[in-house]
Amino acid sequence: MKKKMLFLVAFLLILTSVFSYEAQLSSLGFETIDINQSQKKECQLVSFNLSDINETGNVILSLQAKFEAIKSDSSYVSLQVNDNAPQIIWPEFFSCEKTCWARIFLPEVRSKKTDLTLCISTGGLINSAELSNSSFIGIYQTPVLSIKTNAPQSIILGERAKMSIQITNSGTKKAELFSQFVSQDIRSLIDITSFDIVEGESSVTTEVNPGESKEFFYYIKPNKTGTYNLPYAILNFDNVFAEKQIIVSNHTQLKVLTPEQVSVSIVSVPISKNSLKITAIVKNNWNKRFEGSIYFKPTDIVTSQVKELSLEPESEREITAYTMQLLPGQYNFSALIVDTADNNNQYYSNSIEYPVIKEDIPFSIIFAGVGVIAAVAVFIGIYYLRDKKRK
Repeated sequence: MKKKMLFLVAFLLILTSVFSYEAQLSSLGFETIDINQSQKKECQLVSFNLSDINETGNVILSLQAKFEAIKSDSSYVSLQVNDNAPQIIWPEFFSCEKTCWARIFLPEVRSKKTDLTLCISTGGLINSAELSNSSFIGIYQTPVLSIKTNAPQSIILGERAKMSIQITNSGTKKAELFSQFVSQDIRSLIDITSFDIVEGESSVTTEVNPGESKEFFYYIKPNKTGTYNLPYAILNFDNVFAEKQIIVSNHTQLKVLTPEQVSVSIVSVPISKNSLKITAIVKNNWNKRFEGSIYFKPTDIVTSQVKELSLEPESEREITAYTMQLLPGQYNFSALIVDTADNNNQYYSNSIEYPVIKEDIPFSIIFAGVGVIAAVAVFIGIYYLRDKKRK
């Protein structure tokens, strides 16, 4: 009997060390949202003020929901704190035994009046979902964990991208956790490209104390140019409700740029039989401003053959030049761009061949000329005969 009493006392001490304050949403005017058809959404607004509560700890919102099907559907619960962006909670993020619970840290609501908009939405594969008024908000002695993925804005193709994972505990208790740095996206909201880690670890098991942040690094090496949505990281830990909880990081983007900052190509349009309009299409491939000069060749044939060039990051521009009157012959036109900051950085365009053919005199003109000459000869002959008879 004494052992049972000691166990009960120990349990109550543990409970009171975690629990500080709780209030069911029903006491705040929230009524259960029960939807019985597919592709429908309903919301309610709850207002509360925790600023006058003297208990120490951190705010956790516990949402109790029920879905007819947990997986393979677009049903979700969402919450919006004041004017912040809504947060989506998919069924996969609920911890389900007898009932399904999602625990959300709300550190920003402790010091002011808060308007909380709660919604539940059914997808196309189910027609029944419920957000219960047994949901509650509380203040607890708890770790408050966040995980953030950091990536460089851009790299050159062939380089490695240095990635970092930052895990922060802004709560009041130590957390033991496991984090996987590259995780498959649970929901295909955006196109995720997976990457192999070429250096560094892909996961970590660690402890994070209250007020502590830990940072971990790894490297990836994309093999194509383009803009990538990188996979998110996840962490798993045991929360104060003795549940396995998952927290996911942000999605980051990485631009993989072509090794050459500038690319240039030219096209031509005939203006007449022996002159051309040449247009250079110049693109700045990097997110860095470019200053340089463009040269049209041959320089002795193209007017305004040298032009100053300024390109904003990741922009495109057309530069036009004209040829002089071209004599018969075979011509080859191209463009060259030279970087003002470093003359060794030169970028070459494609080349365009353009023949100017010497035109033969048409037969009709020759025939007409022969006719004129013959007529003149006849006229001279007649005139000569007449003149001779007079004498």
